[in-house]
Amino acid sequence: MIHNSLLQEIQLYMSGLESATKAAKTIVLFLTQRSGKAKATKNSNEAEYRAIFDNLVSDLLVVLFWPEWPAASLLLGIICKFMVGVTSTLVLEYLICTVFSRSHHWTT
Repeated sequence: MIHNSLLQEIQLYMSGLESATKAAKTIVLFLTQRSGKAKATKNSNEAEYRAIFDNLVSDLLVVLFWPEWPAASLLLGIICKFMVGVTSTLVLEYLICTVFSRSHHWTT
């Protein structure tokens, strides 16, 4: 009985976070897409979005443990997961290119 009650409470909690998680993912995706893909900033709009994203992360870190900002943790978690995913993809692409260039070099 207690296990069933706990499971229902967890499901209720998770369903309550669905819309907040979706909104946070939308914000992160919007800002990262607008801030450009490469390191070098291509235009002033990209620089502005990078500044907004940087300020957002800084502000979220300031209010992370404030009870008035419970979504700060959620948003920072999504930002971290997104950045790790991007980094993992870049590392994988680098490794594939390195292996390909070495194997191509050895066969010629």
